Amino acid sequence: MTKAGIVSGAGPYDAPGATQGMRWQNRVGFQLGALFPPLARLIMWSMDRQLHRSPERTLDAVAAAMSPVDAEIARRPEVRDLLGAVIAEAFRQGSRGAAQDVVLLGRPWGFRLEDIRPPVLLWQGEVDVLVPPAMGRHLAAKIPDCHATFFPDEGHLLFDHMREIAQAFAT
Repeated sequence: MTKAGIVSGAGPYDAPGATQGMRWQNRVGFQLGALFPPLARLIMWSMDRQLHRSPERTLDAVAAAMSPVDAEIARRPEVRDLLGAVIAEAFRQGSRGAAQDVVLLGRPWGFRLEDIRPPVLLWQGEVDVLVPPAMGRHLAAKIPDCHATFFPDEGHLLFDHMREIAQAFAT
């Protein structure tokens, strides 16, 4: 059986209330970046430049942008190493791909969530300020066969739940 999974995943930014609880910098960045792609390219170029100048400082800035619960998880050495590797890989070929992600995520997606047919398993932290729970609730309400789990005291980094998330796909 085919299944899809969404872990702390962004939903359409144009859904009513979808950005409620999101860091204002992210909300403005995605909304303006979608309208003005050169701005998205500038923002991601700046992040790429900072990443190359000071990877540690970039990781500190990423952690500071998260909820306190996420910042604590991001300070774990194994998580920090993984985040560093993921961010480095995202910018390995430059900032154009990350900028394109900003533009695409901030614009209408071109399909209806109601048309998604396979079962979708969704996991979302209730204190996520990067992808707020309002987006997860919107996805769960619109996707017909969505099985959502919301963690009340968790943020964006659901590392402590990865085993159960992986097991959900083993059955």
